[in-house]
Order: sequence, then structure tokens, then C-alpha cells
Amino acid sequence: MYMGNIVEIGEREELLRNPHHPYTEALLSAVPRAGQRRNRIVLEGSTPDPINLPSGCIFRTRCPYAEEKCKEQKPEWENIEGEHFAACHFKDSLELKGIKNRKRA
Repeated sequence: MYMGNIVEIGEREELLRNPHHPYTEALLSAVPRAGQRRNRIVLEGSTPDPINLPSGCIFRTRCPYAEEKCKEQKPEWENIEGEHFAACHFKDSLELKGIKNRKRA
């Protein structure tokens, strides 16, 4: 959930293994893992005003993958697989890393 809006939803194991939204990826990067090097994603910019959310994708002002389309058009919910859904224009083209896909240091 970002700024009161669900951006990705699904079964826990599927989300941990296979995120499809950049915000989910950033959240998962903050999870400490014993014996593993942390490659934490630090989001740039400031959190938008919740009363005056940005146009298009609400995460676009902090998203490292945002493009012009994200400013102009709100992404629709799309089914990834089973009960896994994400709202991102690039949900299939980004190479996001889940916490179970990280390599040991």
C-alpha cells in the first residue's frame, strides 16, 4: 500500500518471490536477511501530499522507473498469476527482485 492505495496484492510467498511493483521491490529491499548483504533501494524525493496526490500513477514521483506515461495515465489493475495483481504500467517489463531471489554475499 502506498499513500493509502494498494499497488500490489497477492499471496505472501508469491509477492516475496516475484514482486511486480517498484514500491513492493523497495519495501522488500529493506527486510534484513541474516548472512546476506543488503542492497537496499532508497527512494528519492519526498512523499506526495496525501490530499493532493500526483496525476497518473501515485508512486511516479518516487519511482526509479517512471516515464511520461506514468504521469499521464493511472495504471490499471492487472492479473499477474492466480490471485496476484499489480497496478504498474511496466509490471511485465521490469526486472524486479524479490527477497527470495537475492544472492548471498
